[in-house]
Amino acid sequence: MGDACELPPPPPPPPPCSDVDGDLVCDIDDNCVDIPNPDQLDGDLDGFGDACDCIDKDRDFICDVDDFCPFTVVPELTVPAVSLWFNRYALVDGDPVFDTGGVKGQPAPRLYTLEDTRGCSCEQIIAALNLGQGMLDHGCSISTMEFWISQVNE
Repeated sequence: MGDACELPPPPPPPPPCSDVDGDLVCDIDDNCVDIPNPDQLDGDLDGFGDACDCIDKDRDFICDVDDFCPFTVVPELTVPAVSLWFNRYALVDGDPVFDTGGVKGQPAPRLYTLEDTRGCSCEQIIAALNLGQGMLDHGCSISTMEFWISQVNE
């Protein structure tokens, strides 16, 4: 049988944990799984490590890692140069939603946001696509917005 003074065998070691970012913190406990942050700092107490917090240098409501146009100014400075027409879009009031000229009693036919355009304003879209003065004067057309969105979100 065994000697009464024998110790039981030690328990097996725990299975190794998954640590995708290699910061020596198991993913199940890591507050920023994809970016190494061994200190696990969370200055704003949002549950996500500071290393994973959104950085938005141009303050256009789009995190820099997702921002296709890193120097966006909201509201736009040069569009529309004359007036914003119906079915034409520009950032005119400081929020991340593109505005369109109104026709009394009719809702805007489409809704576009800076998230849709990956952080690009109408002014930047016009420059990138080398479009003309009509767009600068009255805002980006629906077809321009749709084309741009399809290109930057492929």
